[in-house]
Amino acid sequence: MKKIFSILTIVSLILVLNFNGMSQGNRTVNTKVADALAQVPTKDYTRLNSLMAEVADLKEEGFALFIAKIVPPGTGDDVAARFVVASLAKYVSQFGKDEDKKMVESGLLSALKGAKDKDVQSFYLTQLYFVAADQSVGILSQYLQDEKLCDAAVKVLLAVATPEAGIVMVQALEVAQGIPALALSKAVGMMKLEAANAILVKKLDGADPKLQRVILESIAHIASRESYNLLTDRASQVKYLYEPTGTVNALLIYADRLGEKGELELCYKVLTNFIKCTAANQLQIRSVALAIRVKYWGFESLPQLLIEFGSSDKAYRAGVMNLAANLLDVSATRQWIAKLKEVTGEKRAEIVEMLGRKGCPNLLGTFESLLADPSEEVRDAAIEAIVLIKSEASVSLLEAHLIKGLDAKVTANALSRRLDEKHITKLCAALDGAPKAAKVEIIGLIGAKSAKHCFKKVTSYLADADADISKAAYGALKNLSSEMDIAFLLELLKNATTKDQISAVQLSLVSATSRLNSEEKAQFINKLTAAADPDRTLDVLSRLGGREALKKVVDAFDSNDQVVKASAFAALVKWSSADAGDALFKICSTNPAYQAKAFKGFVDLTAKSALPDDQKLLYYRKVMVLAANKEQKLMVIDRLGDLKTFLTLVYVSKYLDDKELKFNAASSAMQISLPGSGKTDGLTGEIVKKCLTK
Repeated sequence: MKKIFSILTIVSLILVLNFNGMSQGNRTVNTKVADALAQVPTKDYTRLNSLMAEVADLKEEGFALFIAKIVPPGTGDDVAARFVVASLAKYVSQFGKDEDKKMVESGLLSALKGAKDKDVQSFYLTQLYFVAADQSVGILSQYLQDEKLCDAAVKVLLAVATPEAGIVMVQALEVAQGIPALALSKAVGMMKLEAANAILVKKLDGADPKLQRVILESIAHIASRESYNLLTDRASQVKYLYEPTGTVNALLIYADRLGEKGELELCYKVLTNFIKCTAANQLQIRSVALAIRVKYWGFESLPQLLIEFGSSDKAYRAGVMNLAANLLDVSATRQWIAKLKEVTGEKRAEIVEMLGRKGCPNLLGTFESLLADPSEEVRDAAIEAIVLIKSEASVSLLEAHLIKGLDAKVTANALSRRLDEKHITKLCAALDGAPKAAKVEIIGLIGAKSAKHCFKKVTSYLADADADISKAAYGALKNLSSEMDIAFLLELLKNATTKDQISAVQLSLVSATSRLNSEEKAQFINKLTAAADPDRTLDVLSRLGGREALKKVVDAFDSNDQVVKASAFAALVKWSSADAGDALFKICSTNPAYQAKAFKGFVDLTAKSALPDDQKLLYYRKVMVLAANKEQKLMVIDRLGDLKTFLTLVYVSKYLDDKELKFNAASSAMQISLPGSGKTDGLTGEIVKKCLTK
C-alpha cells in the first residue's frame, strides 16, 4: 500500500511540475511581450534594434500576441503594438534575416485575412511592403479592386517585383475602374510590363485627363514599337504643346526608353519630330529632345548642337552649352573655337565659359587673345576661364592683366582664389607703378589674404590724395595689423578724420591685440585711453572685453560729460560678452534717463550671450522686476521663448492669466515646449500638457 501511495505521489508531482513548466513558458512569452510594449515608442535606435532582436526571438507565438493588440482607430490604445509591428517589419527586412522575414510576412498575411477594418488592413499592407515575397502575391491580388486598399496593395506588389506580381496586376488592370485603375496603370508602367500595353491603350478611350496622363506615361515607359503612331499622332493633335494629359511629356519619355532599349532608329524618328518645335513656348520641349539625342548619339550630335546654338533664346543656348560641355574631345573643341570666331558679344562669351569649364592648359592662348576683346562680357568670361586653368602661367597672365588696371575688379576676384604669399608679394611690389583701378584691387587682395608683411606698403597709401585708394588702404588695415603695429595704430586713431577711418582703425586695434596676454592687454588699455578721446577708444574697449576694459567703460559712464556718457553706454550695449550685464542692470535700476535703453540692452546682451539657458532664465527673471511697462515685459517674455527648459516653461506659464501678456506668453510656451525644426528637444509630461492647455 505504501509503495502504491509513493508511486501515485511521484506521478502527481511530475504532472504538477510539467503543468507549471508549461505555464511558466506561456507566462514568459506574455511577459516579454508586455515588457517590449512598455519600452516603446522610443527614439533610441540602438536600443530599438536590440529590442527588435528580442521580439524576433519570440517567433510566431510572440508576433501573434502583438498583432492581437492592434485595433481599429477609436476603439483602444494600440500605439505601442503598432510601433513594435512596424519596427519589426523594418528590422527583419535587413540582409541576413530571411527566416525572421518569412515569419513576419506569414504573420501579417494571416492578420490581413482576418482583419475587417480598412484602417487595420491598410496598416498590415504598409508593413508587408518591407517583407513581402511571392507567397504574398495571391492574397494581395484580392485587394487590387478596393478603392481604399488598392494603392497600398500595389506598392507591396511593386516591392515584390516578380513576374507573378506583374501578372496579377495586368489581370486586375483589365477590369479596374476609378482609383484602382489609376494605381494599376501607373504600376504596370513602372514595371514596364509589355503585356499591359494593349490594355492601357484600350483604357484611354473615355478616360478622364488625369487617368489619360497616367496611362500615356506608362505606355511611354513600356516603350512598345506599336505605341509610336498613338503617341506621335496625339502629340501632333496638341501641336507639341503641354496640356493636361501630358502627351508631349509621354512622347519624350518614350523616346528616352527606346534609346535605352536600343531601338535607336525609332528613337531618332521620334526625336526628329521635335526639330519642328521652334516656337518660344516649345523650346523647353526641344531642349529635352536634344538632351536625349546627345545621350544616345554622343559626339555624333555635335553638328546639331552647333546649329542649335544659333537660337536667339539665351536660356535655350545655356542648355545647349551644358550638353556641349560633356562632348569636348579635341575635334569638338576645335569646332567650338571655330564657332567662337563666327560670333560676338554674348554668344562668344557663352562659348568661352563652356570651354573654360575644362580647365585645359592648351586653351590658355585662345583665352589670352580674348582679353583684348571689345566686349566686356567676353573679357570677363575669358578671365574666369583662365583662372580655372591650374597652372602658374594662368596666374601670371592674370597678374599682368591686373597690374595694367584692365578689368581690375573681375580679375582681382578671379585671382583671389589662386594667390599665395609669393604672388601677393609680387603684386605688392607692383603697387607704386600701377594705375588707380589696379591699386584699389591689389590693396583689397592684400587685405583679403592677410598679408601682414605688406603692412608698411599699404599704410603708405592711407593718406593718398585719391579717396578710393585711401579707403581701400583703411579697409585692408584690420587684416594686416599685428601687435608690432599698436603704436602706429594708436597715433592713427588720434589723427583719423572721418567716421569710416576711425572705425577701420578701431577694428585694426582689436585685431592687433588679439595675441596679447592679460598683462599686455591691461597695459594696452591704459595706453589706449591716454592716446585718444573717449569717444574713439570706448568702442575698442567694448570689442576687447575683459574686466579692465569694462571698468574703464563704467568709469566713463559715470562722467559728467554727456557725450562721453553716451559713448560709454553705447559701448556697454555692444559688449562682446555677458560681463556688462551687471553694469547695465545697475544703470537700469538707478538712472531713469537711461532706464529704457539699459533694459533693452540688458535683455539683448543676455539673449546673444553664450550663457546656458538656465543662467539666462535667472537674468531674465532678475530684470523682469525692473520692467516699467507692458512693452518691456513683453520683450522679456518673447525672449524666454528661446530657452527650451522646463523651468522656463513654468515661469512663463504664470503670465498666461495676465490679460495684457497672455498671448505672447502662450506663444513663448508653445515655442519652449515644441521641438525645434529637425530636433528632438521638445518637452513632455503632465505639467507641460497643463501649461499648453491653459
